[in-house]
Amino acid sequence: MSQSQSYVAGTVVRFVTSVPFTDFAGNPVNPDYVYLKYSVQGQTEVVFEWVNPTGDPTSTITNTSTGNFQADLPTTGLPGTWVWGWSSVAGSGADITGTEVVWVGELLISPDPL
Repeated sequence: MSQSQSYVAGTVVRFVTSVPFTDFAGNPVNPDYVYLKYSVQGQTEVVFEWVNPTGDPTSTITNTSTGNFQADLPTTGLPGTWVWGWSSVAGSGADITGTEVVWVGELLISPDPL
């Protein structure tokens, strides 16, 4: 699934997994590892990692319910096109996750108004 939206720089954007991570049978499941990755045009990719069961050490990614996650990211000083996505490693370790990518999108962050 994908999503495209526009915001003004300085806005805090909430990234959500609108579709849950699932096991091979289609049931919601928390993977061993969940990643939120984004890059702003021409810049290095930023990665946040949530590890089951300890969570995200930066407290950026929150597990809102089984298979669903969210993160609030500031956009101050980061105008441009953002490409982002939620992912996991399917079937990693004891994990029975059947889903590798649950949501990708693009944001357009406009510069702060004068």
